[in-house]
Amino acid sequence: MWGKLINGVLKHSKSYLIWNGRKYWNAPDELWRAAGFKSIVYDEFPEGYEEVEITYTEDELNIYVHYTGVEPDGTE
Repeated sequence: MWGKLINGVLKHSKSYLIWNGRKYWNAPDELWRAAGFKSIVYDEFPEGYEEVEITYTEDELNIYVHYTGVEPDGTE
């Protein structure tokens, strides 16, 4: 899966890529990267939490999605 981090918000790509006026349904990785997209890598989702905080980090090739279980603070 491909996406971009824009102002800290993860924007997923569509299932196809439009690049230089052409539509690609099975675009190779090189085209996705040339269009500014990065591969999305998901951490394992924590079990047993009612709330989960999602944060993102990225490097040159990937966007990493991190999940952290949040303990309830006693308020509703």
